[in-house]
Parts: sequence; C-alpha cells; structure tokens
Amino acid sequence: MMIKILLALLFLYQILIVNALNCQLKNTRFITNNTANYDSLHIYSFHVVPKNYYASKYATVKGFMVAYCDNKYTRNPRKEYLIADIDGKKFNGIVKIMQYSFCALKYINCRLEIFYVDFNIPRNLLVNRENITIIDNGSKKKRVFKLSSEAANSEVYDGITICTPTLYWYNNWIQMFTFLEYWRKQSNVHIVIHYRGMSSNVFKLINYYKDLGLVTLIPTPALPKQKGKNIEPFIFGFGGKVYLNSCMYSKNTKYVLAMDSDEYIHFFKNKTQHVYDFVEKEVKLRPYLKSVNFKNVRASYTHRKITETFRFAQRYYYYKDTINKEGKSVVRTSKVDMIGYHMPVGTSTKQLYRVNNKVALVLHARPNYVTVNVKGKRKIPKALLFDENERLVIAKHYNEIKEKIMNGTLKFNYDVKLANSLKITDRYKPKKYICYFDYEESKKYVSKLENWIYGEEQCNMERIFVPF
Repeated sequence: MMIKILLALLFLYQILIVNALNCQLKNTRFITNNTANYDSLHIYSFHVVPKNYYASKYATVKGFMVAYCDNKYTRNPRKEYLIADIDGKKFNGIVKIMQYSFCALKYINCRLEIFYVDFNIPRNLLVNRENITIIDNGSKKKRVFKLSSEAANSEVYDGITICTPTLYWYNNWIQMFTFLEYWRKQSNVHIVIHYRGMSSNVFKLINYYKDLGLVTLIPTPALPKQKGKNIEPFIFGFGGKVYLNSCMYSKNTKYVLAMDSDEYIHFFKNKTQHVYDFVEKEVKLRPYLKSVNFKNVRASYTHRKITETFRFAQRYYYYKDTINKEGKSVVRTSKVDMIGYHMPVGTSTKQLYRVNNKVALVLHARPNYVTVNVKGKRKIPKALLFDENERLVIAKHYNEIKEKIMNGTLKFNYDVKLANSLKITDRYKPKKYICYFDYEESKKYVSKLENWIYGEEQCNMERIFVPF
C-alpha cells in the first residue's frame, strides 16, 4: 500500500514538473522571439474603464503598449489607427504616446516608448466579455486580446493602491521588509509589486504579506528586443509606466500612488497619521485637487549599525534630493487619466498641490543613501519614522517570519554589491548610449550570486507583450 502511495506521489510530482517546464518554455520561447520593428505595437493589456474613473468621460476601454517613437501610427494617424470589432460593430481608436521621455532625448539611442489607445464602446456590449478583437486599419491585420473587466465589475476600493515599478535582480530583503512593515501599520492600503527577478528570500517574504492581504505580486515579461539585443531599456527609465497604469486600471481604486520600495511618507506633527486619512482630509478641504504631492528628500540612517534590533530603521537624517524634485503624488482616479512615477501624466509641477514640507515629506532611503555617514558635516535635521513601540513590533514580526517562513535561515546583512556590479559590468555600449542593460548578459553574471525567481518562468504570468 505504501509503495502505491509513493508511486502516485512521484507520478503527480512529475506531472507538476512537466507542466511547470512547459509553462516556462512557452513564456521563454515567446519572449525570445519577440523583436520590435519600427511599425509594430507590442500590446500589454486592455481594460474596461470603471465608471467612476476620469477616463470614463470619453472611453470605456483603455489599452497599453510599447512601440518605437517614430512609427506609422504617429506619422499618419488619419490612416493608421486601431479598430475594436465587437460582434461586427466597429469602434476606432487612435494610438497615442503617453508621455515623451526617451523620444525627446537625442543623445540616447533608445526608441521604445509607452503608448495607449482609447475606445468608446457602449458598455452593454462589454458585459461578460473576456476578449476583444483588434484590427489594424492600415494592414487589416486582426488579433484577439484578453480584455480585463475586473476593475469595472468591482466596487470602489476605498483606499490607496500603491503600484511599484518593476523589480530587477532584487535581493534587498531588509529594505523590502521595512517598506512592507511601514504600510502594514497604515489603513486602507494595498500594494501591487511587479517583478522581473527577485531572490528566493524576497519572494518568500512578499508572499507572506500577500497571504496577509496587503500585497498583490505580479510577474512582468521581457520587453521586445531592440537591434538584436535583449535590452531592458527601462530598468531605471520610463517604461515602467505601462505597468503603473495597467495597475491603476486593474483595480477599481479611489486613489493610486506610484512608489518605490525605498520610500516612506513621513508626518512630523502627527506621527500616528495615516496617509489615507491625511489625503482624505486634504481632498475635502480642496475638492478640485487632482492629487496630493509630497516633496522628496534623501534619507540616511542615524544609527548605522544594522542589526536584528531594527534601531537603524527608526530615525533618519534627511537632506535635499537633487534628482527627484517632482516628489510623489497620491492621485485621485476620478480626476486623472494616467499616472507617472512622480505625478499625473500631463501635469506640470506648477499644477500640483504640494504638502508643506514642515507637515510631511517622502524619505527616499536608497541603499546608497542610507549608509552615507552625514553626521558632523553640518547640522542636519532628523525624522523619526518608527517610534519605540513600532520598532519592537517590527522586530517581533521579523523573528516570526524568520522562524515560520525562512526556517530560521535568514541572513541579516545589507549588501549593495549586486546593484553596484550591475552598474559597472552590464551596460550595453554601442556608438550611441542605448539605455541601460542587456538583460541576458546581466543574467549570465548575476545568476551565480543568488537563488533567483524569474518573472518569465512563472505560470501565473497573465500578461506578456504581444506583437501586433
């Protein structure tokens, strides 16, 4: 009897392994063959727009994609546009660039940008519809794409949805743990984390918070190849906006915030203030607001000894951030069409409502900021992010995760060598500076440093860039 059970378990295990390998091969094969040409669109997602969203004033379906800056759709929009075919009824949509980023920079030889398309289709035709047929008006090419209706069919989430840019080669579990613990103590918040690759420890950690209901974890696909290279041009660039906006339209949310895992909104006068409650109060005082913006500052640990006590995470020196001058914005989906990393798309800094920096700031705690020894150079102000009781709770949660999730094997260190090595070794340098990393070349080097979980190998990857 025991032998039969073991054989059955072995058979089941083999089936699971084969299915996983087939899934990985399918994703990898598709990604490997996905190459951009100058007139192709690479479509990521289509969404039915929730009725309470600003975009519903002129569209019921919104699609996001990447394409070369100079393509037939931008050159001749009167002829080159997309058509949505719903049961024989045709609806036109113009392909538009979301926001000029790389296209406007002549010294960077990177020509993939983020585009979008809007269709105004009667909602009664979209009920229970899972797919949408898209026709290219010029070439008459036709393809069926998945249509996401989840947000449009759900109640409004009375809170803030935090959409993170994609994580590449991410193994900084201390940073991620602190970030998630910060938001865990908040109310009315849900975090959507996108990733291409992360260490197995970070993966286990995030899934713990996923089980708590705080996080949704989404694997993201490779971008289409450029010039024969698997270049990931948007690691630190602007391509993440395709994920940020797909995130915004995947959940019917009252507010949306694009935020990195090394940033914290800190209140000075009321340290128990929740971000959601503060934004609600500001919006009631100023109903016309599109977003509530917080100034960015760089942050360094005042307690530089990094130990399991988590005293290092309590208090920060903060000083001027010379790069991220636009800050971070909690955006009202009822007032804004699309979002960027710092503020709504199409919004200038003059149009922003910025919170007084004596009330609140965004502490930008990047690895190369937090370990800088700024003490003694000048009189620098401090910010208390976690009080003593909160520190004790964090330490308690850390020990629980270490024992229950990591089986007591979690190493407590803070290593930035990985990020630094990528900066040095993995840039692709042709005659013109072309964005950032060749992903496959990076993978040859970085794969030896950690036990990685790759987005393209996940069977739950719902969206990939489909060429059209």
